[in-house]
Amino acid sequence: MSSALLLHADRQPAAGAAGWLASRGWKLYLSSLSPLPLERTLRACAAAGAEARGMVTDPSRGIAANALLEEAGAAFGFPELIVLNPSARPGKPFLQLDEWDFQRTFESNVSTTFLMLQLYARMLALRSWRGLAVVCLEDGQANPHPEALRITQAAVEEMLRGCGAELARHGLKVIAARQPTEGWAEDGSWMDGVLSSLPRGG
Repeated sequence: MSSALLLHADRQPAAGAAGWLASRGWKLYLSSLSPLPLERTLRACAAAGAEARGMVTDPSRGIAANALLEEAGAAFGFPELIVLNPSARPGKPFLQLDEWDFQRTFESNVSTTFLMLQLYARMLALRSWRGLAVVCLEDGQANPHPEALRITQAAVEEMLRGCGAELARHGLKVIAARQPTEGWAEDGSWMDGVLSSLPRGG
C-alpha cells in the first residue's frame, strides 16, 4: 500500500489532493499549523475509506521538519510521495506588511519547502530509494493582496530550478504543479497526472 505525506493539508490545494489520494486507497499522513482544520481533513479522508493520521507542527524549523518525516514513516512506512503547499499569505498590501508578516510568510513558504525537499532527499539517498515531491504553485490572483505570496513563490520556483538536478541524483523527482486557470479543483482532480510521474522501484 502506498503512503503519502501532505503539508498544510487543511487548505487547498493539498486538502483536495488528500481527498483524491484517500479515495484511491493511499495511506496518508497530514500536517497543519492548526488542530481543528486538520481534524476536519482527517475525518474527510476517513470517510473516503483511507487510513489517515496527522500532526500539528510548524515544519519551517529543521527539528520539526525532521520529526514530521520520521512520524510519517513510523505511521505508514516511508512515504513514496510528499505534497508541499507553500501558499501562506498575510492578506495585507505590500506597504502595510511589517517585518514579522513577511518573515513568517517567507518561512512558511520558502524555508519549509527547502527543509522538506532536503531532508526527504537525504532520507531517500540513505535508503537507495526513489520518491516524488509535488510542489503546488499559484499566481495569487484570487488574493486581493498577493504580493508576499508571489515574492515567496518566485523564490520557491528558483529553488526548484536550482536544485532539481541535484535532488534527482539522490532519488527525488520534483514536480511543480501550477494552479490551473480555473483554479484548483476541490476534488483534487489536478492530481490525475501526478501519479503517472511517481518513480517506481527502490
